[in-house]
Amino acid sequence: MNRLRRHLCAVALSSLCFPAFAGEPSTLTFAIIAAGNPEQVKRDWEPFLQEMSQRIGVPVQALVSEKHSELVEAMRQGKAQISMGNKLSLELVETGVCKVFAQVVKKNGERGYHSVLITRADSPLNNLPDLLAQRGQYRFMNGDPKSTSGTLVPAFHVFSKNKTSPQQLFKSVATGNHQKNFDAVLKNETDVATNSSEFIDKMQTERPLDARKIKVIWKSPLLPNDPVILRNDLPDNIKNKIEKFFIQFGKNNPRQARILDELSGWSGFRSSTNAQLIPIADLELFHLLRTNELDSSRSAEERKKAYDNLITRFSKLDLKLKLDAAAP
Repeated sequence: MNRLRRHLCAVALSSLCFPAFAGEPSTLTFAIIAAGNPEQVKRDWEPFLQEMSQRIGVPVQALVSEKHSELVEAMRQGKAQISMGNKLSLELVETGVCKVFAQVVKKNGERGYHSVLITRADSPLNNLPDLLAQRGQYRFMNGDPKSTSGTLVPAFHVFSKNKTSPQQLFKSVATGNHQKNFDAVLKNETDVATNSSEFIDKMQTERPLDARKIKVIWKSPLLPNDPVILRNDLPDNIKNKIEKFFIQFGKNNPRQARILDELSGWSGFRSSTNAQLIPIADLELFHLLRTNELDSSRSAEERKKAYDNLITRFSKLDLKLKLDAAAP
């Protein structure tokens, strides 16, 4: 009886500690960040998700949000199993929830994209030095705190490198996604805003008259194209089907190629690993170190402790990503 009781307890504990995917899931959820209107983004992705559902034999639905944090939490809780994006992927890979298995390939052959600062075409601002020379004169819209192009990259290249912050440089600071930032500049509701070269390219195609009223005054170095990630607890057979679907999608298939082009000017996906996140991790570390250094609310001792914790944390993450890069 004691042996039976121990066996039953072990079974009960295993159901609590191990992933819920004992067999094939009845449905999968793709967590997608909305650079524009969430309902429109959902409609844009529908043809791709229909193809995916048919190919892997499991219905795939979309979870679309303007907030990166909501998608990260959905992935952590297992409410979504597939997602994409640099900063989002870094968080989920670091905590062991997900792995990178693919990377977007652009139709024009570019291996990446740029974070940009935009303003109205008739603005007197023409470049970053113009902006830095006029502190407190302009309104600013930053991106979602977890957006790579909207926040992380400008935080490093625009603000940290110039030993300033949005609050120090601008008269007022607000936040939005790429669509909201574009429209706010267009409507003169803000003077300067973050965005991505991908979204600006999209607006030049979809809204050319509006796009001509916007100009880019700063462009970041090239950022790696978005990774695609899967939860690690998915059954291997489902992982294999998903990975095969992504890598093959759009190849020698004009209809699929058109779907990718209409989504975001993509030509397909290539195999990738967690190692592609190394430059994103470097950006995040520098940004956090600089933020800690400028935090006047903490004592020198507290800042030193936070510094040590960050170095330890990112040393482990760097090793994890580099080991992945070296793996066969």
